[in-house]
Amino acid sequence: MHVLVDQSGYELRNSGDVAMLVASVDAIQSHLPAAKVHVLTTDPAHLVRLAPRAVPVRVAPPLRPFGPLKRSDLQAAWRYGHKFVGPWLCSDRFKDAGVAGALARADLVLSSGGGFINDQFVSHASGVLSLLSAAQRRGVPTAMFGQGLGPLTNPWLKALARRVLPKLERLGLREGAIGPTIAADLGVSADTFRVTGDDALRLAGAGNPPASGGSSLGVNLRMSSYSAVDATHASVVRAALEDFVGRCKPVLLALPVSSYARDSDLCAIADILPASSAQFVIEELPTPQSLAEATANCRAVVTGSYHVGVFALARGIPVVGVSRSEYYDFKFKGLQALFPDLAVQLVSLGDDAARSRLERAISEAWNVSDAVRAQTAAQAGELADRREEFIGAFLDRLA
Repeated sequence: MHVLVDQSGYELRNSGDVAMLVASVDAIQSHLPAAKVHVLTTDPAHLVRLAPRAVPVRVAPPLRPFGPLKRSDLQAAWRYGHKFVGPWLCSDRFKDAGVAGALARADLVLSSGGGFINDQFVSHASGVLSLLSAAQRRGVPTAMFGQGLGPLTNPWLKALARRVLPKLERLGLREGAIGPTIAADLGVSADTFRVTGDDALRLAGAGNPPASGGSSLGVNLRMSSYSAVDATHASVVRAALEDFVGRCKPVLLALPVSSYARDSDLCAIADILPASSAQFVIEELPTPQSLAEATANCRAVVTGSYHVGVFALARGIPVVGVSRSEYYDFKFKGLQALFPDLAVQLVSLGDDAARSRLERAISEAWNVSDAVRAQTAAQAGELADRREEFIGAFLDRLA
């Protein structure tokens, strides 16, 4: 049996994307042990290090959004366009032709977890949905797991999603506040989708006892076009951290998720560390496992990255999410709806009261009771169990 897995981060430079991908590959190999699992990536060698039994299917890196056009860009456009066009032309005679060849062999096509079916990532979402659509036209079963949907207003992407999502065998949603409404609006039947929490929860430690709670405050900030966080907003976070450091003297622990050069979390975190903090740890955490280990040492986290929140909540650690965009509002509100009160707080960086609200939220998160921490960790474990049952029942049926 051949399984083709599309995913949310071909370059494997985001620990959240990698964790969701590895979780899907592990589930397939657990329930379909004889299957060959083919995974789309731009970095085959790195994929094999992360998931040794996966079979890489090379795709071209996405185009740079800015800068002068080069010959390499045109070559990338041709190869990356194959993701859109190739599946439409797919037949058995293309069996050695990259993505189309992998699709020609596939008995099952899946998309691992991600938050890309939205207005911020139209190109990537269109490519994933086009691949699923091609599989559906060939009569191949398709499914998507761990998906965060929306905001979704782009007419082209909505039309494509309405064509593809209702034909999925299964759709796993990582939150229940917004995703089910969007799924229903796109025509997905209620028996097809289920809210399962994020695919990374188990790898992040869900099911283990709550973290004991140390003296560290985990810190992350995502400065990118899609987060809409700039230097002005970063200064608000820095000031709030400075206030908290002055009062509580925590160790500040950097929790980077994205290591892309264009939106490096580590660079953003370095810019917000207060000069007054005598104790901080700042280094790359190159794997989901290293991120999980570091996060477990925290008493609370302040984060602009959704997946730092997921990794913290998996161990019962309260989260303060900072946002400047509807996209991240959707993400953090989805987490809020899954976990107990005070486990997740959302602070918008968009107005004059942001600093005082953030200072108050950090203090409240730091002082969350042991009972809430235990309840949060237990909920994370229940979600991870639900996700494994949902995916496992689907894969077992195909065995």
